[in-house]
Amino acid sequence: NVTATSLRLQAQGGIGMNTRHLSTGVNTLTALSATGAIYLTEADGVTVGDVTVTVRELNANASTTDVEDAPQSALTTQANGSIVLVATLGNVVLNVGTATGAGQAVSAHGTGSVRIEAAAGSVTANAAADIRSSTGDITVRAAQDVALGANTDIATASPGTVSVRALAGALTMAGSASVVASGSSAVLSAAGDASLGQVVSGAVGVTSTGGAIVNAPGSTLNVTAQSLRLQAAGAVGTAVRPITTSGDTLSASGGAAVHVQEENGLTIATVVVDVREFPASGGSAVTVAGTPQSGLSSSGDIGLVVSAGNLVLNDGADGDGSAVRGAGTGELSLSEPSGREVVD
Repeated sequence: NVTATSLRLQAQGGIGMNTRHLSTGVNTLTALSATGAIYLTEADGVTVGDVTVTVRELNANASTTDVEDAPQSALTTQANGSIVLVATLGNVVLNVGTATGAGQAVSAHGTGSVRIEAAAGSVTANAAADIRSSTGDITVRAAQDVALGANTDIATASPGTVSVRALAGALTMAGSASVVASGSSAVLSAAGDASLGQVVSGAVGVTSTGGAIVNAPGSTLNVTAQSLRLQAAGAVGTAVRPITTSGDTLSASGGAAVHVQEENGLTIATVVVDVREFPASGGSAVTVAGTPQSGLSSSGDIGLVVSAGNLVLNDGADGDGSAVRGAGTGELSLSEPSGREVVD
């Protein structure tokens, strides 16, 4: 529909339809819908940012007047409208708005859901480029990498959930970046390393199918959740910089090692985390069922420090008769407050 260097879209109703997206070939984009939803498919890569459009109109006396559309930022809906942006090729880059979308890059009002997808590339949310919904589902999906810059928030609240997936690359959060799904669930997954800033939700699942789960520089508390599932082909944290948590129930599996530091009491048990993903075609979000995981397991070292409260070990739903499983010559250390060793 539109080929341009910069594109500014503003409508009282919707922009595109879930069954027929507005198609674009642009470098920079902003869209604002007052009462509807936004559905966009970009042919290449695209940056969401500030756009101002000025035209020159010819007057009846042959003079000219410059007419400017006011600066507009971000992708925004104002009446429970959902937002979908799919880049078929190239990357999606989100910049913080300085005009109508000041302080954010994507904002779906109320129950509106969000899907930001780079079907062949990466998704990068630069510093403070928030992706927000009040209570809708948020899906961020990239064929390659996902990167969240300093002070960038992906945030919703129950019943909304958050799904962030880097299918063939790394998921990198700055230490001050956050993923928040208040009272619901959040799932973060990557083929490479998953570097955690701050993740806050009722239930959290973090998976690295080919790398490690890392405590990002500058983060002080990686995960706050009632239940937490960590799974990595490599290490989950390190002895020097463990994954820091505040939760109730934990299961962690790391091929190379598991190192977790909990600030309160903790129960080792079975954890499963389901999440909903908002499809590009709109409609109802699709539930993605999680895989149950029990206990602590690694082929390397296992280190768990509980800074306050009690440490409780349960067998778990797998019924294998163990709460902590090691292999090879890896070392095992479980400690409660004041450094008392539960198992060493």
